[in-house]
Amino acid sequence: MAATRTDQWKPTPGQIALIEPVGASPGRDCLTGVVVPDERIVVDLGASPRPEGDVSEVVASFFAPEALYRLSGKATVEPDGLLVLDVAGIERVQRRTAPRVRLSLPVRMGMGERAVPTIVSGETIDLSTGGCRVTTDRPWPDDSDPVLSIDLPDGGAVVTPARVITVDLSGDGWEYRLAYPTLAGDDRDRLSRLVALEG
Repeated sequence: MAATRTDQWKPTPGQIALIEPVGASPGRDCLTGVVVPDERIVVDLGASPRPEGDVSEVVASFFAPEALYRLSGKATVEPDGLLVLDVAGIERVQRRTAPRVRLSLPVRMGMGERAVPTIVSGETIDLSTGGCRVTTDRPWPDDSDPVLSIDLPDGGAVVTPARVITVDLSGDGWEYRLAYPTLAGDDRDRLSRLVALEG
């Protein structure tokens, strides 16, 4: 589990929310609702029961493709039945489908088909057949996803399109969580063997 700054993730309209009142009376069920468009985080509770009191401490859970997000804070129910979350903290629970090992390998992030490629170098923190975390000393341009090249211990390299999941400032540089959803079969096999060997 990892802490995430509150300005780095927000549920999108249409997402389902599971809202657990903190210290609720015995027998009170969790609430469910749907996120509605708003600059704030607002959940339409529909026919769900309302929290006890006008303002309640809650934990709201949201499932996203990359992770489960648990938002803690205060919930205020407005007269129209909409619940507004005032978020104090966010916990991100990774949903991994592949084993991951801590391993430092050189990486390069480049622009795939541009005439003058932009290159950002760094190294992996951990690695799996579905994605990796890397650190770099320069930021990656945030308007596009990179092509990732990972130098393997045997002297070869895996080159694949990657998708930026999250980015954080960490120490002296930037930390990226990357997924590679279109990894070729041969490259997947090479990474799988490396993960098994290092694990």
